[in-house]
Amino acid sequence: TVSVLYWHQSIVMLRPTTLVRAASTPPPKSADVVVIGAGVIGAAIALHLRRRGVASRVVAVDSNGGPGEGSTSYSSGCIRTFYSVEEMVKTSQEAVRVWRNLADYLEVPSGSAASASLPRYRECGGVMLRTPNSAQFIDQYVACARKNNVPVELWDNAQVAERLGSKLKWDCENVYTTRRFDDPDFDLPTEGAAVDGAVFAPETGYISDPRLA
Repeated sequence: TVSVLYWHQSIVMLRPTTLVRAASTPPPKSADVVVIGAGVIGAAIALHLRRRGVASRVVAVDSNGGPGEGSTSYSSGCIRTFYSVEEMVKTSQEAVRVWRNLADYLEVPSGSAASASLPRYRECGGVMLRTPNSAQFIDQYVACARKNNVPVELWDNAQVAERLGSKLKWDCENVYTTRRFDDPDFDLPTEGAAVDGAVFAPETGYISDPRLA
């Protein structure tokens, strides 16, 4: 089994929309492995330690109010293949396959209440505009993607303008450098980098609720 606990020793159980906290339930007195942190990384470690038979009793503890309520809750939940390193492209491919079939991966019965409460992977596709600053990265990414059969589309400026400008009303001529709020020039105009096409990755998407991921 895998337990998720507070520091103050209350057991947390996920439900479709709420967290049910059984503060009076004592934590286990022993465990084979204790994982510190019950965010997306800690929870994944606990799950796979149990699945691989490394330990029969795994406990994940967290200082926050429940699983996924630390830095995981601030995640954008983006699932992308936009990487210029082949190992990361392969890892992201595996992530896409898992998210498409999350209930099967977690061994949750189809049609059950638990299945209905799982976060959803919304595969909307992603675009990266090509500029002098991003050209090298995009070339490396496209090469890695095609080598590993990841679908990508290269758009010229006319396609960018039609798909993003006319439909979404984006400024598709320049990409502007972002500035931090504490930058003294934050409110001043920036010089944009000219757009020279784009790359579209149809398998890019996001998770409906990163905290439940």
